[in-house]
Amino acid sequence: MGDFTNSGKKDMYLMYGAANSNGRAALRMHQERFPSRHMPNHKMFQQLHRQLCENGPFTANTRDKGISRTSCQTHLEEVFLSQADETTGTITKAVA
Repeated sequence: MGDFTNSGKKDMYLMYGAANSNGRAALRMHQERFPSRHMPNHKMFQQLHRQLCENGPFTANTRDKGISRTSCQTHLEEVFLSQADETTGTITKAVA
């Protein structure tokens, strides 16, 4: 399932619902609606449904995106805190 964006997965899941949980019908609808997209196997629609039921919402795919979101947030927090220290002259790290 890693080759599809969250937006693409959303579209597939909507087609699956519109097709009354019929994977083959959902695939046909998906092909008609999005002819230029990579087409999944018809079983992918059921897998998406199961994944949402068992695991909740889709997670962001951080593969090939460079720095992870957590690392990026940590870095931004450090930059913000250091700038706040310079600007106000207070010890913000003790507060944080």
